[in-house]
Amino acid sequence: MTDPWPIERVFEDALKSQRLGRLHRRLRLFGEWARIVGESNARMCRPCSLRAGTLLVECEDSTWADKLKYMEEPFVERIAEMLGPGIVRRIRFVVGSRRAPRRAGIERVPLSADEEARLARALDRPGLADKPELREDLRSLYEHLVARRSRANRR
Repeated sequence: MTDPWPIERVFEDALKSQRLGRLHRRLRLFGEWARIVGESNARMCRPCSLRAGTLLVECEDSTWADKLKYMEEPFVERIAEMLGPGIVRRIRFVVGSRRAPRRAGIERVPLSADEEARLARALDRPGLADKPELREDLRSLYEHLVARRSRANRR
């Protein structure tokens, strides 16, 4: 049986939409964090939220927060190169628990066995293997899209 709606197309179409464009940029930003700030810095801090152009980054301790404040401008420039200008205009480094980023209000729903299998195939790519947070964000996005499709079919 041919898959009528390949998951790659679902992600691509959803991420291009107006409502989810910000989420797509956030996913890319969080997924590429180590490349933006460097591996050693990424081990000591993580992005937590992006609101109104301000990126909140939790650092393991105050020493790292102070050190990274001096590197804000190059980080903002790298982000602008990757995601476009103005997405991040300022970075606020704070001492925190390095908890996982919130999932931006995405509705989560249980998936059928078929949907789970499709999602597993899509997430089983070499580029995603070492990015568990990005994988979780993509899973959440897919669950959100399944819920939207389900609601649309009920109308």
